[in-house]
Amino acid sequence: MVSGELKELLRALQITQRILWFALTASIPMYIVVGYALVGAGAVGGAALPDAVRIGLLAAALVAGVLALVVPRRLLSDERLGERVAREPDLPSLATDTRAGGVDAGLLGRIQQLSPLEQRLFATATGSTVPLLAGLALSEAVAVIGLVLCLLFGDLGSLLALSVVALVINASLYPNVDRLLERASRLVRTY
Repeated sequence: MVSGELKELLRALQITQRILWFALTASIPMYIVVGYALVGAGAVGGAALPDAVRIGLLAAALVAGVLALVVPRRLLSDERLGERVAREPDLPSLATDTRAGGVDAGLLGRIQQLSPLEQRLFATATGSTVPLLAGLALSEAVAVIGLVLCLLFGDLGSLLALSVVALVINASLYPNVDRLLERASRLVRTY
């Protein structure tokens, strides 16, 4: 069972992750709008490039899409979460305010009031932002490749298809700190 204090500490993390997710997901429809506007104006397409360029870009999109799904799952696998939960957390680093350049004493005090288990869960949850960003960045690459195909070849079909793929990937990456904590709590008992 997660205490109210831990939930309160993680609220800012959850909000930050969801803002990042929303911003990167909302950019994808913008690529579609830009592509449609430029193709409609006759400002793009018709590049005399070999088909190998198109195939190479589609292959890159495929690789980025697969990695967007694999990398976050690997970084947040049960094995990695278990290792993270088993590790003694470095409380001062968890309370470091990068903008101020030092430890936030108030936050450190709140973290120290948590039980040792909740301190480990807090440390584990704070480590979930990097896998989220890695997946979102790779998914964004899929959509950007669609836009590049549209700009080079006037190919709206590829833009739409790759944008939909990126949106589906992003939907699968929607951040859920509560679910992560639930998984990590189960793993505490096994490590």
